[in-house]
Amino acid sequence: RFSSLLFASQKAEVAGSQSLSLMMKPSSVKSAKEVAQVYSDLAAYPVPQSAQLLPQYPFSDAIRTRCAYQVQDLASQKNRTLVKTAVVLPTGDLVDSDPVLRDPTTLWDVYCSVGDHRAVLLKLKAEGSGSDNADKFIVHVYNESRFIKSIDLSEKAKHGAVYGPELGACQWSYNEGHLLYVAEKKQPKNASYFAADTFSEESAGKPGEAKSVGKQYDSVEHFGEQLSEYKRPVLCTLDVDSEVVTVLDDGGILDGVLPTEPCWAPDDAGVVFVGYKELPYQLGVIYCNQRPSAIYYLDFRSGECAVIGHDTRAVSSPRFSPCQTQLVWLQNEPSGPHKQCRRLIWCDWATKDIRFIIDFVNQAGSAGFPGIYADSLPSRCWSSNCRTVVLSSINRSKDCLLAIDVKTKIGELLSLPPDASSAKVLDFHRDWLVVEASAPNVPPFIAAGFIDASKPLTSNIKWTCLTDCFKLNDIAWRVKQHTAKLAHPEFGNQLFESILVWPVDSSKKKDSKKGDEEKPAAITELPLPLIAFPHGGPNTSFTATYMRYVCGLARCGYAVLMINYRGSLGFGKSTVDSLLGGIGERDVSDCIQAVEETLAESASSADNSALPRLDGEKLAAFGGSHGGFLGGHLIGQRPGMFKAAVLRNPVINLATMVGGSDIPDWVYEQSGLPFSHDRLLDAETLALLWSKSPLSHASKVNTPTLVAVGLKDLRVPPQQGRELYRALRARNVPTRLLVCPDDCHPMSSVPVQSSVFVDIVLWFNRHVMGVTEEA
Repeated sequence: RFSSLLFASQKAEVAGSQSLSLMMKPSSVKSAKEVAQVYSDLAAYPVPQSAQLLPQYPFSDAIRTRCAYQVQDLASQKNRTLVKTAVVLPTGDLVDSDPVLRDPTTLWDVYCSVGDHRAVLLKLKAEGSGSDNADKFIVHVYNESRFIKSIDLSEKAKHGAVYGPELGACQWSYNEGHLLYVAEKKQPKNASYFAADTFSEESAGKPGEAKSVGKQYDSVEHFGEQLSEYKRPVLCTLDVDSEVVTVLDDGGILDGVLPTEPCWAPDDAGVVFVGYKELPYQLGVIYCNQRPSAIYYLDFRSGECAVIGHDTRAVSSPRFSPCQTQLVWLQNEPSGPHKQCRRLIWCDWATKDIRFIIDFVNQAGSAGFPGIYADSLPSRCWSSNCRTVVLSSINRSKDCLLAIDVKTKIGELLSLPPDASSAKVLDFHRDWLVVEASAPNVPPFIAAGFIDASKPLTSNIKWTCLTDCFKLNDIAWRVKQHTAKLAHPEFGNQLFESILVWPVDSSKKKDSKKGDEEKPAAITELPLPLIAFPHGGPNTSFTATYMRYVCGLARCGYAVLMINYRGSLGFGKSTVDSLLGGIGERDVSDCIQAVEETLAESASSADNSALPRLDGEKLAAFGGSHGGFLGGHLIGQRPGMFKAAVLRNPVINLATMVGGSDIPDWVYEQSGLPFSHDRLLDAETLALLWSKSPLSHASKVNTPTLVAVGLKDLRVPPQQGRELYRALRARNVPTRLLVCPDDCHPMSSVPVQSSVFVDIVLWFNRHVMGVTEEA
């Protein structure tokens, strides 16, 4: 069933992208003012953050959703989150409210699954920088008609900061009387050896005044990049009526386990959660789903905590069915690539019988089902009949909607909203599905549709757009498939893909709302410069979704080739595994092959409107993280091929990366070496790491290179980019270093995103197009 659907969808995708190629024409953007305006235009499109199906109105079949989306406020250089309520009437018509600005202190906003209670948890930032100044956490409780009460969790003094969605949860109990959440374990107050009352008997006898003397500078292990504030999680409940906070593991029953992602067990009899193993030192968790972990059940009646399933795997997302009889979660191996093909695991809660619903898929070919590639399951993922689980998964170069029948173990791809080539699940409740959808030339929008689980799930879903759907009429795209020329010794010549995005001519407005008439136009006759853009990771994928930077580069006159080299997700487990030990070689070969084949196809189809004309003499390299690693290799291994390069937080020297990154295991595993916490570098290992590093080719680089780093990056230390900058400066290669003091690995703050985009385009304009900013 998967095979036929995938083949049909890919044929439709290529056909759709070919029809786009008849529509438009690039504008030549050369000045900083014009580039900034391009970014401003694209930043105006909202980016969905979440959508939640709300309790139904009494005696009404109308479906209510709360949609939250983010816009960049370039004037204040901040992100703003707007929220609106959208109601789908039984007729299919939409009634929505005006958007309002969400309180920026909102950490959680959750409803009961069956009743009408709502809890909003606010995080109020502390003023000042003293050790006694801590953030405050306030819970506001509502029902459908009124505000009920406000509860100050900080005054309870039972725990520290409450965790956000990265590792935490906030969930109503089935009886609507309690909230379950994750917080930082309360620690003794740090005290100096020289404070006046440190050693006084009077101070030592005060209740609740436990002190940790002389340890204010001790390093404490944490969860790594972007999660450094999360160190010692504890599970907590709040009795909403009595306002009593209970820390569930104060008795030490969870020693050696770091609890995250909790959910209520059936009948509120306990808590199920993901527990990470405490290790000699913690490794970064974000973007890494292979950390050793297990599903645990803390039984309130017996006080015991037991593992459900295996305790030697990597797991995430425990989700109970609405009938409270079944539990599912995602699972994969606890080592190797940081993101992997995953299993869907099913458990009968009464018997604890465990089964694989969807197993690993090693090789998928050009059209077969490639397996599950998902960071997590939606917080609500079950159909009302407790048979179907819906999730998002990467399927080659697109994000698909996947519905799996847990009884038959059959999966099906769901149809996407109109104009979308990819979609991700935001919520699924009472058989209504809410998704974020987009395409390379369609900014993301939110849509809702009903799934009748009693019928074939592949039948067309009637989608209702809950937010505006726009189409960028001056941008076209196409997915390209490649067969790797550099064969893997075990897996042979594997398939990989790339996504080409380019500007086309438009005789009307650049953007149109859904339903507007589109006028045909021709691709420009001018050959376009081409930017090779491999993704980071390396174990992730570019999917056929909207990317602001890519659209911006296209509007500035560049074609962009996003390359899903081997190691990318969505092509089968063997494709992910095949890059281990081959970084700097197989991935580089795939990138060069993708560029050369795209140029050759463009040249051979000059009269065919399926592809633009590309200028093989005007190539550039662009990438971040492992994409920056590949950019460094491309300009080093192929000197003269690329006229310019831009590398964001790039991995440059694997030998120095080991000691400074929150993921030293990444260096070993990707280099083909086993990792253990007690492993030390030796001369042989250093030689191997150096041979795979872009810096080993620096003496051959003659490509003008712009490097951008975030000083708070714990994943790829900023010294990595600085090493390349110094090496190129010393060899008189035109080089520029951008240092972003307040940004970490994604470099996603509004000031950095907006300003660096302009710098990137001006760098390419100067060194690829030979046009200065003033021109």
